[in-house]
Amino acid sequence: MRLKYSIQHKSSESRKKMKKEARKIKKLGIKKIRAKHTKNSIPNNYPFKEEMMEQMEKLEQEMEEKKQMLKSLKIANKQLPKGQIASLTQEIEAKVQKQELQQSGLTEKEMQRAEELH
Repeated sequence: MRLKYSIQHKSSESRKKMKKEARKIKKLGIKKIRAKHTKNSIPNNYPFKEEMMEQMEKLEQEMEEKKQMLKSLKIANKQLPKGQIASLTQEIEAKVQKQELQQSGLTEKEMQRAEELH
């Protein structure tokens, strides 16, 4: 019984000591540094890990491209007068539509018909 109570006493002392140190650290304003959670936390034994990693990389690249486009548009909005922005956006949209049609494998006549319908 004596051993049991001595162990309990030591454990309670160590808990008190830890709490006391935690209070001191809190007063000083020091925060604990926690391990950062990584974005790509896919287990190694996952069967399609490589495919998932490629998809995640593609998404990150697309997000960065979108950010850069938005940034350049904001800069353009500040530099150009209000009337020119609308015309530039229409030109860009037309170019994007043409590229999409070309990538889809349509002939020139089919592209012209598609443009007429818009």
